[in-house]
Formats: sequence, C-alpha cells, structure tokens
Amino acid sequence: MLFSLDDVVDITNNKRGASSLLRNYQRNGLISKIRRNLYCVNNLATKLPEATKFQIASYLSPTATVVGHAAMEYYGFAHQTFYELTVASVTRFTSFEFDGIRYIWIGVKNPNENVSPIGDSLTRVTSLERTIVDCIDKIELCGGVEELFNCISAIKYVDSQQLLQNLKFYDKIALYKKAGFILSLQDNQLHLPKEFFDFCCEKSSHSTTMLTTLEPCPKYVSKWRLYIPDYINITNYDNVHQVTALP
Repeated sequence: MLFSLDDVVDITNNKRGASSLLRNYQRNGLISKIRRNLYCVNNLATKLPEATKFQIASYLSPTATVVGHAAMEYYGFAHQTFYELTVASVTRFTSFEFDGIRYIWIGVKNPNENVSPIGDSLTRVTSLERTIVDCIDKIELCGGVEELFNCISAIKYVDSQQLLQNLKFYDKIALYKKAGFILSLQDNQLHLPKEFFDFCCEKSSHSTTMLTTLEPCPKYVSKWRLYIPDYINITNYDNVHQVTALP
C-alpha cells in the first residue's frame, strides 16, 4: 500500500524505468505521491489514497510513532479533528503536508512504547496509557487543557499499572501532580485504585506547579499544590481557593 522509489527499483532493476513507471501511474490516478520517495496506492474507484493518515505517519521512519492528540484520535477519544499530526521518531524528517494533513516531527532519543492494533499492522501508535501520560506531560500535544479533558472524559477504562509504569518512565514531579489531579477528576469512570493517587501524591513533593503555561491559571488546588485555569470545574475538592496573583 505504501512504498518508495527504491522498492520499485528493486522490482524493475532499472531506476530510470521505475521513475517513468511511477509518473505514468500518477497520471492515471493509480498512485499518489505523498512526499519525495514515498508513494501510496490509490483506490481504483475513488482515486484516493488507500492508506490512512496514521499508516502514512508510521511509515515515515523505522521508529515513527503516532503520538499525542493524533493517538487520541486513532483510539476514538478525540473531541476535535486536527489537521496536524505529530509523529515521534528517532530519525528526523522534514515536516510536510499531504492531502490536507501536516505531518510534524518531534524527536525522541528512544522509540516510544507503541502497539500495532489488531487488523492494522501498518500503524504504530503509543498505547492508550502512554498517550494519556504524554498528553498530560505536554498539554500542547493534545491541543490544550479543554481538549485534553474532553479526550480523557471519553475514556472508560485504563490499566493503572501501565499508567504508573509510564509515569515512572518520565519520573517528573510536575507530571505526577498533573496526572494525579486530572485523573482524580475522572475517577468516577476510570475507577483507578486509591494506591495510584497515593503514589502520585507521594511523588509530588512540596513544590508548586502550573497545570499549563498556555493560559492563565489563577485557581490553586492545595492538595496537589497546583495552579489551574479558572474554568475547570472542581466538585470533589474542598481545598481549592482563588488567588489574585501567582507567586
């Protein structure tokens, strides 16, 4: 479904002939050129690419993995449709646009934990638990606070041990705070064990943190020593108060 010029050269044993063949197929709507040296087979009826944007993203390098909001969208939990798709990869690639989607590279030293879902061996995407932790760690990856909350509110089950494993992978004080607070607001549906929140609280330390730097955070949650946006509805915390100025 996805292939390179080199793949065609291997078959034809002739680079010039392979290039000519690809141009002919493009003219006839049989294939689409995604970017330099990357092509996709088209549907014969619609003349549109057969590969999904997630499969294209996963083909961009040997370690390319769909992350952040795009991973939420893949799992069906995204509230909004974005026209940017973030791809984590050890190998750098230049961001590009194809078929209305902009593919953006972010670098990683080691490949993210990823899974190829049953029935879709061409897609590499972070596990749901890794996706949640990544989006909490870098809220901009999920399109902001409101979109993050909307995504998580659509999730009905997560593996608490997998969540902890991914939190420990990053081992950031601020991340334990954010994860403990955000996931506690969804605890009625996620049913995470008390031990999960106790661990996050224990690892949080006594420092204060802002939930995001993307917008004002004038509300302070004492339990987590966390400043949050004013519009977040807190119903299960009695130790929350407004502040007029941040320290």
